Amino acid sequence: MSACGCGQSPIMIGDCRPSKPACPPVACPGSKPCEHCETTPLRDSAPYRVTATASTTDPTPYYTIANTHAALDPVVARTILNSGTGVFPADDGTHNGQHTWLAGVVHIDPASLRGNPTEVTISASVHVHNDGRNPACRLYGRFALWNGTTPVRTDLLGPPDLPAGGDENGVIPPTTVPLADVLAGKIVVELNLETGNDEGCRVGPKQWTVDSFVLTVQASAPGCGRPFLRTTCRDCDGTVTCTADTLDGSTPYAPVPPVIPVASCQDGCATARPPCISTDRDNAITRGSDGCLYAPDTPSLDPSPCNAARNTTGGLLVPRIDLTGLAPGGNSGVERSVDIDVTGAPGCPERWEIGARLTPVSAFLNAERQHADLLARTGSDVPVSPSPTSCSRKPASTTSTATYGTRSGPPPAAAATSSAGSGTRPRTPS
Repeated sequence: MSACGCGQSPIMIGDCRPSKPACPPVACPGSKPCEHCETTPLRDSAPYRVTATASTTDPTPYYTIANTHAALDPVVARTILNSGTGVFPADDGTHNGQHTWLAGVVHIDPASLRGNPTEVTISASVHVHNDGRNPACRLYGRFALWNGTTPVRTDLLGPPDLPAGGDENGVIPPTTVPLADVLAGKIVVELNLETGNDEGCRVGPKQWTVDSFVLTVQASAPGCGRPFLRTTCRDCDGTVTCTADTLDGSTPYAPVPPVIPVASCQDGCATARPPCISTDRDNAITRGSDGCLYAPDTPSLDPSPCNAARNTTGGLLVPRIDLTGLAPGGNSGVERSVDIDVTGAPGCPERWEIGARLTPVSAFLNAERQHADLLARTGSDVPVSPSPTSCSRKPASTTSTATYGTRSGPPPAAAATSSAGSGTRPRTPS
């Protein structure tokens, strides 16, 4: 084969193959490219849930089936659309083929969107129960999705002739709609059920209990899905003859659009594989218009004196204060005679007050001056009178008054009648 002619034999990947054998050699001047296939690594999109609700609306525009029509009580309709339980009441039997309607406008929270999607996927489900007293006639209702007055998805409820006491689940499969139409309030979910009699089936009215309504709205985050291979084959004129998507060159795969190249380079921002951006609300990393990722700047700290946080080389440091010590009124030990009190004072910045008090390990009763009890209550001042006796331990104070931290108690009888007028008493810890 000439070096100027077909330099590549046709290959086959999956069901994608060249439409014919490799083109024959041609003369070099003006020769056409050979029919060949090329494979490109891509990454598809990952769906994420968008916050969505449905609010009741007038169902009149959707009266497109049944002989006669009635709207469900808006209060009941609102309860059902909020995933509660509601009843479609039976007709009085005077309206042949009557159906009762519920309709709800789909709303989404724009703050829950990521990136710039142009469309979303909507699905819904609901449970209905025939309360009787009559069976339903044929296909007895509809669960549908509308865009304005145009039906997007209409699914009739079945099985036919559901008996009294029977159950059915209505489902709207995932359906793609323009995001702009959702934001404009044009997307509507509709449910109608046969509540009247039906002369054709010779059945009477019936009541329905409806519950378990679930509305799901999803959008796609580009580039956050699975990597896959896209094989494209072209003929000798360069026209694409077929395209196949696979996971590994042989396993077929249906990618979620949109897809982006695994290897990309935009304005100097080169990545071997574009990283995914988390859809979590707390993620502050963003992708710029140049394709690069941008992290937020170092946070600025509030200069308030209440703010003890600071920036360090290792990140944001928030100090922690652990306090240990004795509670107010406690003693440092039976061998010591000083109490240290630490109390917190409200305010900003937070302040701490530290105080010290003398606390005798033991004390005495002075029998000469009306038995002044030096084992006074904490915080009480008692006079220290002259006494010919001495304490068996060191005196608590050398001033005219002293404050002691021991708890007072009744003096022992022996001390009260002692001719010596003094006695010792062990200190009682507070």
